[in-house]
Amino acid sequence: MDINDDSGRADFDAAADSAPLLTIAQARTEWDVQKTFLDSCSYGPPPRRGWDAMQRSLDQWRAGSLPWQPWAESVDASRELFGRLVGVPADQVATGAAVSQLLAPIAAALPDGAEVLIPDIEFTSGVYPFAVHADRGVRVRTAPLDTLAEAVDEFTTLVSFSAAQSATGEVADIPAITRRAREVGALIVLDGTQAAGWLPLNVAEVDFLAVAAYKWLCAPRGTAFLTMPSQATASDNDHPDRAWSGALDRLDEAGVRYSQAGGNMRFGFHLYNDEADVDTALSVVTS
Repeated sequence: MDINDDSGRADFDAAADSAPLLTIAQARTEWDVQKTFLDSCSYGPPPRRGWDAMQRSLDQWRAGSLPWQPWAESVDASRELFGRLVGVPADQVATGAAVSQLLAPIAAALPDGAEVLIPDIEFTSGVYPFAVHADRGVRVRTAPLDTLAEAVDEFTTLVSFSAAQSATGEVADIPAITRRAREVGALIVLDGTQAAGWLPLNVAEVDFLAVAAYKWLCAPRGTAFLTMPSQATASDNDHPDRAWSGALDRLDEAGVRYSQAGGNMRFGFHLYNDEADVDTALSVVTS
């Protein structure tokens, strides 16, 4: 194999060039999911071209047949593609392994005594990076997601929340929350992990958008992105369990892949799903 092989970058460039031309029906053929997979809210199976590219990289790594530069170029290409998805140039996109890792420097940059406002039900990646700074007076305050905008006040330094909640599926009123945060001069961190790929996100509304890409974006775990708009500057309940009357066993028997969170069943739909998958899940749950 040619030591200067740049096929990895070529794969990404080809994907970028062809993606806008695919119809939903054409895109659906990229996946090899079995039966009724409705668990994209936990992880997204890879499209075939992504899987094939990863296998080539693994073979090259195992054989030591390439220098590292093409892999670095593929990371740059992923920044470009993610930036295109959310509407920012690649130079405003950072990569990392997890949302918590990418938020850690933001939390560390907050001034002593800062107040961080988060929803009372929030994924831990958006909580712990800030909570660990309690020793220098950083306070984490919570409020229900549906009244988060009203909870922002003149003492709020930063608001951190998910566009769509992992446990409940609730979608945040992003415009209302960001508008109120702007009024008091608070920074805005939006976690788009459960939303990027199906919910349009306006990066211009926030200061930082963090996304773990292993769900609807169908990347391997350990892939995450953070947008950093150039104008952003630093400034001074558990849900009750529900009885599903045997539905979980019936779903397992029917081969429906799903997950549970907060006492709820979670069904996450993607391009590889169609109306038949919806009918299958509803039929099994309600039978």
